[in-house]
Amino acid sequence: MNKFTVSQSTLLLPLLIVASIALQGCSESSTPVENSAQPVLEDDASTNSAEENQNTSSADNSTSEAIPGTEMEQTATTPDVPPLQNTNTNVDTNVNADIPSNDVNVDAPDPMVQNRTDVSFEVTVPAYQSEALQLQLSWGEFNTSLNWIGDEFWSADANLPTDTEALLSIVFYDDNGDIALGSYEATYRSGTNAAEIYQVAADQFDTNRWDEDGDGTSNLDELIAGTAPGVDEDSLLAIQDERRMGLLFIANYFETIIGNERPNQFIDVENFSDWRGRGMRADIDANGNGTASASSNFGSERENRSAVRTVSDNTVLWEGNWSYYDGDYSLSQTFNSEVTVDGDTNTLVETGTGSWVGTYSDSWETSVNLTGKPIEGSDYCTAESGTITQTNRSNRDGGTVSTLTVTKEPGNDLWRVKSSFESNNNSNTAEYFARELTMHQIVLGYQRQVSEHDDFFCNFADL
Repeated sequence: MNKFTVSQSTLLLPLLIVASIALQGCSESSTPVENSAQPVLEDDASTNSAEENQNTSSADNSTSEAIPGTEMEQTATTPDVPPLQNTNTNVDTNVNADIPSNDVNVDAPDPMVQNRTDVSFEVTVPAYQSEALQLQLSWGEFNTSLNWIGDEFWSADANLPTDTEALLSIVFYDDNGDIALGSYEATYRSGTNAAEIYQVAADQFDTNRWDEDGDGTSNLDELIAGTAPGVDEDSLLAIQDERRMGLLFIANYFETIIGNERPNQFIDVENFSDWRGRGMRADIDANGNGTASASSNFGSERENRSAVRTVSDNTVLWEGNWSYYDGDYSLSQTFNSEVTVDGDTNTLVETGTGSWVGTYSDSWETSVNLTGKPIEGSDYCTAESGTITQTNRSNRDGGTVSTLTVTKEPGNDLWRVKSSFESNNNSNTAEYFARELTMHQIVLGYQRQVSEHDDFFCNFADL
C-alpha cells in the first residue's frame, strides 16, 4: 500500500462518523418520541458500534409501541391544536348544556294574531253632475281614490292595520281635482275584526268652506247656479238705492192699534151708515195677550184686518188674516209674525200666504228671517242682516212664476237682490245690490200698504 492509499483510509473514518451524526439529527427532528430515549454516540465510536446501536434502537421501538409512555411524555407530545371558536354557527360546544349557546332575540309578528282589517268605505256625496268628478280619501299615510258606483254613491276598499287611530279626510272634487266641492273630516280608529264598513252621508260634507272667489257662495252652489267659482260676480253688479217690498212686517200695524197700556180694551167706531165708515177695537189683558181688529167700508171697497196676540217668554207672536175686496178682485192674506227680543239682539220671523183673485188669479208665499238693531228713541229695529224670500204665481200670459230673494250678511252695507221670471214665452234673471229696503210701499194693486215704517216693531211693553 502506497502512501496515497493510506491517507485516504485515514480520512474516510472521520467522514463516516460525521455523516452518521448528521443522519441521527435528522431522525430526531422527524420522530421526537422515539429518539428522546436513544443514547448519544461518542465521537470515537466505530462503525460496528453504530450498527449495533441501530439494531438495539429497532428493538426498543417495537417495545415502546406496546407500552404507554409517561404522563409527562404524553403531554409533551400532544399536537398544538387551537380550541373551537364561536363563529355564530349552530355548533353546540357544550353537549351537556340545556340552553343553546346562540340565543338570538327576533321580534317577528305572530302569524296567528289578526293585525290587519279590510275596511270598505261607502260614501254618498252631495248631488252634482259632472264628467270630471273625483273623490280622494286619506287616512294617516294611506291614500286612495274612491270609485264611482252610481248616482251619488262612491266606494273603496282598503287593507289597514287594526286598532289604529288617524285623521280620515275625504274631499269631493270637480274639474279632475282642480275645484274642491266639499270635504269630510273625522278621527277614525280601525277595529280589530277581519272586515268592517265605514259610511259617510251627503249631509256630512262641508261645502261652505270651499269658496274659491270668496264671494260668500260656495264652489258647489256656484257651479249648480251656472256661475264661475273663481270669479267674484259681486264686483260686477249694479247698485240701486232701494228695493220696494209689500205686505211685510204686518205685526207693525197691530202694534200701533193696541198701544202700550195694559190691560187695554176699547172700541173706536166711526159712522157706518150707508156702508161707509171705519172702526177699530182691541181686547188686551194685563199680560199682553188678546185680539185686535180694524174694518173699513167705502162703497164697494171693504177691508178687514184681525189678529191674535200671544206673549211667551221673550217673544211676541201675531197670527191673523187680512182681506180686501174692491168689487172685482178680492185679497186674502194669512200670516204669523213673531219677534224675539234678547238684549240688543232682536229677530223677526214671519211667514205668509196670499191670493189676489178676479179676472186673473195670483198667489204668493213669503218668508222673513231677519236680525235687527234697536233704533235709539224709537220702538223699532232696523234690519241688519237676514233673508227675505217671495214666490209669486199667476195665470197671466199662460202661467208665470217669479221668485225674489233678498239677503244681507252681517257687517255688509248692501242688500243682495236676486230675481227671476219664467213664462211660456219668456224667462229672465236679474241680480243687483240695494242700499235700502222700503216695506211700506204698494208694489202692485193687491199688495196693500201695511206700515209706515221700513223697520219692524221690537220695543214691547210686555217684555
